Amino acid sequence: MEEKKHQPLSSFTPMKLQSLASLQGFPISSWKHKVEGFLSAVPDEMLSLQTTYSPQFLGLKFGKGLLTSRNLANDVIIGFVDSGIWPEHASFKDGGMKRPVPSRWKGVCEEGTRFTAKNCNKKLIGARAYYKDYEAAAGKIDETVDFRSPRDSQGHGTHSASTAAGQMIDGASLFGMAKGVAAGMSSTARIAAYKACYALGCASSDILAAIDKAVSNGVDVLSLSIGGSSKPHYTDVLAIASLGAVQHGVFVAAAAGN
Repeated sequence: MEEKKHQPLSSFTPMKLQSLASLQGFPISSWKHKVEGFLSAVPDEMLSLQTTYSPQFLGLKFGKGLLTSRNLANDVIIGFVDSGIWPEHASFKDGGMKRPVPSRWKGVCEEGTRFTAKNCNKKLIGARAYYKDYEAAAGKIDETVDFRSPRDSQGHGTHSASTAAGQMIDGASLFGMAKGVAAGMSSTARIAAYKACYALGCASSDILAAIDKAVSNGVDVLSLSIGGSSKPHYTDVLAIASLGAVQHGVFVAAAAGN
């Protein structure tokens, strides 16, 4: 086997693993010595979406940010690894955003079920969907209740993105009550949505793929409102992926819990 080119680890299906285990003298632990680029392996798992009340927790008040000019932050790109985004929401309109999309941005607006390239603009500058490993674990996505595209069916990703970077919306209300101004914490930042969460959760392998793509696309900030069971950092895929993003100059904001 050493004379043959090794397959990517993701190509080792359970059937292949059983075949490997049946070979005498081929311990699985030797992969790290025999597969180029292999570092470690952890079980794939389903993680869950999280939520917090960050502005209140941080003691922030409306209009009292660290940046006094709204224009100072309008080229910041925030990547959201979440349940996708509802692009028609008023928080994601690009009215008043005169500056072009930053040239360093290398992402795309991926088309799919009820989502086209026209859904992106100067505010929502990119969107992708990852579901390969989710479907491997949970079965094919039922498109009567979800979407095999960046479109959000859970509402969580739309909520997270609008909370962090939604446009200023005058006259916002709850069914006509409590009218006021709705705005994200950085209302001029650009948004890139990476959908990795669906009705039954978020496959950790899909999350890793989304984080890797977000970093290579050129995001400045990663929002990870996702969590799983408590485990050591060296086996926590979110912690490992976040460290890799930080090493590439990306600020990571991750939920500490619900």
